[in-house]
Amino acid sequence: MSYPTPVTENNIEAVRDFILENHFGTITSYLDGKINAIQIPFFIDEDDNGITKLYGHVYTNPESQSIIKDGAEVLCILQGPYTYISPSWFSEPNLPAWNHKTVQIAGKANALRGMDAWNVLSKKLAHFEKSMDKPLKINDIPFILENEEIQGIHIFEIEWKSIETSFHLGQKCDDVNYNRIIRELKKQDSYDAMLIAFEMEQYLKVRRKMQQ
Repeated sequence: MSYPTPVTENNIEAVRDFILENHFGTITSYLDGKINAIQIPFFIDEDDNGITKLYGHVYTNPESQSIIKDGAEVLCILQGPYTYISPSWFSEPNLPAWNHKTVQIAGKANALRGMDAWNVLSKKLAHFEKSMDKPLKINDIPFILENEEIQGIHIFEIEWKSIETSFHLGQKCDDVNYNRIIRELKKQDSYDAMLIAFEMEQYLKVRRKMQQ
């Protein structure tokens, strides 16, 4: 499939899948005349009203608390696989390029407290624990809910205003060059190169099906 930008209802599921697979990213904000950034894990899910939102958490310390304040305008950047594309891989001389997948989400951050925070943390833990031999549940961890806050961390939601996707897989290449690039990527000693090759193969299958 192709990935238009900005995101529409037609490809929000592609963005959801991307974030669940590439959940560690950077959140930036501009507070008190200073640009702040911190690397955190993200989680995407629907709230009780069926609205898809982005969630995150930061640990209780001065550095992290300076990033997130209620109503703060934030930009979240999530980086997926990326790899170099050599000009020598084309049938004719071309420019060097990078194939990559990234998502940027701009919005407003608001703190969650009480059971709202507890429910998000519970869902987040269930998602990341599901592949463990003995998955833990939220009640297995000695977090204490005091004064409507979970001890040690602050959980927040982001109501996004815009989403920009950059799923650059060389979609403009013809089939001959596309296959040449896939073959060369598979020769590289790089996990990201293999992931991009797989993504390109999936895209090529869809493109050919649409051309029939």
